[in-house]
Amino acid sequence: MQSTSGDDALIRLKGALNEFVERLRIALGDELVSVVLFGGAARGRFDPAVSDANVMLVLRSVTTELLDRLSTASEPFRRMFKLSLLTVTESDLPDSVEVFPTKFLDIQRFHETLWGKDVTTAFEVPRDRLQRHAMRQLMNLHLRLRQVYLEARNRPEQLDSMIRRSVSTLLLQLGILIELKTGKACESVEDVLAAAGSANLDRANIAEFIEFKYGRHDVAPDALPAFYGAFMREVEAVMRLGAVR
Repeated sequence: MQSTSGDDALIRLKGALNEFVERLRIALGDELVSVVLFGGAARGRFDPAVSDANVMLVLRSVTTELLDRLSTASEPFRRMFKLSLLTVTESDLPDSVEVFPTKFLDIQRFHETLWGKDVTTAFEVPRDRLQRHAMRQLMNLHLRLRQVYLEARNRPEQLDSMIRRSVSTLLLQLGILIELKTGKACESVEDVLAAAGSANLDRANIAEFIEFKYGRHDVAPDALPAFYGAFMREVEAVMRLGAVR
């Protein structure tokens, strides 16, 4: 459940986004087709200390001159929040949905159109690609976790950051794999946790990683390597779940 401080942060974010949209309309004019909020904030979860403000901008075309205008318009907002911009054209969308099906399925299900038309209604997410893409994302995460550990095992702040950045990827791909197996979509973190328990995954461990991401579970610096190892093992367990047909 969103805390009061989280509610306040979300209200501040929405107010800043309204101003951001107006700046975009002035800077981009007719080139701007749609502004879409997605990610945790679109689900009602936002902690400015750890969360990105994920915004998809749909444009008629993309040029360096247009990107310059976009960069200038976004500078004040970047000073307030961690802004993550996904910039696509209308013609990019069909291929983007096919190449990144899990990401765009998530956007389609959980988004808020801040301005313009709701482009997500036209998404046709190929279900046959979801399994392969989810497994590819997990394998990529699996390999990056090893790489970061090799480079930073004695730098706890980097291990801390890597875990926090990776929890959302793990949850998204786990939710997709569970849906493919059960036919039931996981529409919330609570749904994912409940389904994880039913799939013989360690629900308590996954819940602990979520608490850690949002700063509600502390891990001492000298205990971070072991905690990082537990996270790596959970990623492996989810991969095994996806490998079972």
